[in-house]
Amino acid sequence: MSNKWVILMGFFILVVSACTNDQLGLTSSSGSDSTGGVCFQSDVLPIVVNNCANAGCHNPKDREEGLDYTTYAGIKKSVKSGNPSKSELIKVIRSGEMPPRGYPAISQTDLSTLTAWIAEGALNTQDCSALDCTSAANVSYSQTIVPIIKKQCIGCHTARLSEAGYSYDIYAEVLRSVNNNSFLGSIKHQASFVPMPYNAGKISSCEITFIETWIAEGKKNN
Repeated sequence: MSNKWVILMGFFILVVSACTNDQLGLTSSSGSDSTGGVCFQSDVLPIVVNNCANAGCHNPKDREEGLDYTTYAGIKKSVKSGNPSKSELIKVIRSGEMPPRGYPAISQTDLSTLTAWIAEGALNTQDCSALDCTSAANVSYSQTIVPIIKKQCIGCHTARLSEAGYSYDIYAEVLRSVNNNSFLGSIKHQASFVPMPYNAGKISSCEITFIETWIAEGKKNN
């Protein structure tokens, strides 16, 4: 086989592989900071689950309007890749239809994240957390723990909507939940605890590591 033929075959395989990944919307990323893009797994999914998959809404059990927003495939049904203004997900958020009455509105920051993700092609980017588990030491509550809580829990646990009696936008409430073991029990999906985030998979093992380290270091409000 000539070198020319080998080069052509290699190019063909590369093109087919790229097209397959593009059709699936599946790609990997080392983090939105390094790629300049929005990560589905770490940036988009938590926003949608916290705001749109609560009880009676778009979750695997209730499937409001036949939609389950706890998976990429389910969310993708309401998204037009590359065109946020034509995406039903963005339309219902901007109109105020979602989240439903009684739940906090999605912040402009989160809406901008969703819009940017769709504009970038609405890819199913995975394994792109910016956290480095090996650096879990001297953990800051304000810089590391609060962002995790905002991303994963704040859709249900706020002063305005305190599910299970906890307002996680208040340090004292987080501390109370940690001290009675319900916080770790819920995020680790342990028996006898309500799994959190609600109607979704566990938060990443790396995020759990940072939370456990923060607790072991004294649960400081730093």
